[in-house]
Amino acid sequence: TKVSDALVVLKLLDFGGQLDYEQTHPLFQQNAGVTVLVVDLSAYACTDASFEAVRYYAIKTAALAADAKLLVVGTKSD
Repeated sequence: TKVSDALVVLKLLDFGGQLDYEQTHPLFQQNAGVTVLVVDLSAYACTDASFEAVRYYAIKTAALAADAKLLVVGTKSD
């Protein structure tokens, strides 16, 4: 199936959840079409603190790129 002749630019950035890089998020996320929030389920606990951490980044992403789609992906669940 032919998608189109449009140029698609894919930029993947991994911030690793490090607070040192948090101040740079606006530089990279402001024009994002899709943001993927990856959660390490092996370190995740079903607690209010864990839910709030995911919620914090989801809200922050929405504020930086209001039109971007947010995809939350859990890893290391086995």
